[in-house]
Amino acid sequence: MQKTILSVLFFGLLFMVSCGSSETDKLENMQRELEEKREKFESLKIEIEQLETEIASLRQDTITTGRMVTLRPVEVSDFEHYIEAQGLVQADLNISLSAEMSGAVRNINVREGDYVRKGQLLVRQNEENIRNSIAEVESALELATTTYERQKNLWAENIGSEIQYLQAKNQKESLEKNLNTLNTQLNMLNIKSPIDGYIDEVFVKIGDVLSPGTPVVRIVNLENVYVRADVPERFLTSVKKGDNVKVRFPLINKEENAAISSVGQFINPGNRTFKIDIQLKNEEGLLKPNLLSVVRIMDYFSKDAIVIPTRLVQQYFDEEFVYVRKMDGQQSLAEKRNIVSGKTYGGITEILEGLTDEDMLIDAGFRDIADGQKIRVNK
Repeated sequence: MQKTILSVLFFGLLFMVSCGSSETDKLENMQRELEEKREKFESLKIEIEQLETEIASLRQDTITTGRMVTLRPVEVSDFEHYIEAQGLVQADLNISLSAEMSGAVRNINVREGDYVRKGQLLVRQNEENIRNSIAEVESALELATTTYERQKNLWAENIGSEIQYLQAKNQKESLEKNLNTLNTQLNMLNIKSPIDGYIDEVFVKIGDVLSPGTPVVRIVNLENVYVRADVPERFLTSVKKGDNVKVRFPLINKEENAAISSVGQFINPGNRTFKIDIQLKNEEGLLKPNLLSVVRIMDYFSKDAIVIPTRLVQQYFDEEFVYVRKMDGQQSLAEKRNIVSGKTYGGITEILEGLTDEDMLIDAGFRDIADGQKIRVNK
């Protein structure tokens, strides 16, 4: 029992010594880390003092000689502002022909990309059943016509009954109508092009059994196309039929001048836009259906306007200003000039008040100067 107690005491003391050693090592590591950071701090203090000295020297030099800047004149030119909207090319004649009668495809006379004329036969369906029916009706009609002519002559001579004459006449006319219907159905089995254009897609193969309404071919005529664009509703009063527009096609690097041919009368509740159409000639054939376009609609024009680069306009709360050069004898100074700006487009802003065409704007360095500061012009 006594030996057991002594063993417990021994291991307890050993554990306490071990914990104490661990705490000592941790303390030494923290002290060592602190010394390293103090050394780095002292080194940074020296670097900071050197930089502050150099900055102060440069500031004094700037104050004495002036900050280096570049100048640019205020421009006077016509200013145009545009509304931009995205649109897609649409074809005036983009027709998907469908089968009007049931029947299997017997012949396909065109391929995708072929140019076809109006009335040209494109696809022929099986005509056998219809032609058999036509032959039967023609045979019956021949007999009915003979019977009718005989009854007509007899009736003219007051021979026979009126009912026999009327029955013969009705039979003949009924068969004539039936024959006309069958001939019409026969023509429907011959699918012809309703326009001049290109075969864009053939949807069927020989042997396919078609039902009325089954798509057969798509024909596109791209001589005259139009761009349909969605314009935000806030520009509703700014856009009118006949307005001149610029239509750019980024993918083919092409731009055309045109006029709005129609303005939609319905505002889409989903995206709050209305549609406009712009008719275009497609003489080169480069404009394809669904080609993306950017439509620019001029909604503002100012002749001989004061214009400057938008990037030179600075703001402080509701205040707008630019820096211009002011001469004090032979010394150039920076002058803060409050302005009233108008519309902005394409990185150019119209200035309504505050500048004249004789002012010289401070360009490079305009963010590093203050009102009244000396400047040096880099020529």
